[in-house]
Amino acid sequence: MMTPKQARSKLEQITGWYFLADRGRMAYSAEITITIRKSLGMSQREFAKAIGDSASNVCAVETGKRVPGAAWLLKVLNVQGPS
Repeated sequence: MMTPKQARSKLEQITGWYFLADRGRMAYSAEITITIRKSLGMSQREFAKAIGDSASNVCAVETGKRVPGAAWLLKVLNVQGPS
């Protein structure tokens, strides 16, 4: 499992975006999840299964209806692509 600092570095590397930490929580946007999921070639359902969440929660994050916390983001960053 990555530390928050490692996660931020990986996120910046994957997306090319720079994020500011705010009291230990990273700024987050829906585009991050979409970018990572699509780069892995996964559907929302496959991605949800990989992170141990529901497809409806992944959809809510990707549409901006839900803003996940740092723990969720760490799970997203630890997802391995389909084998």
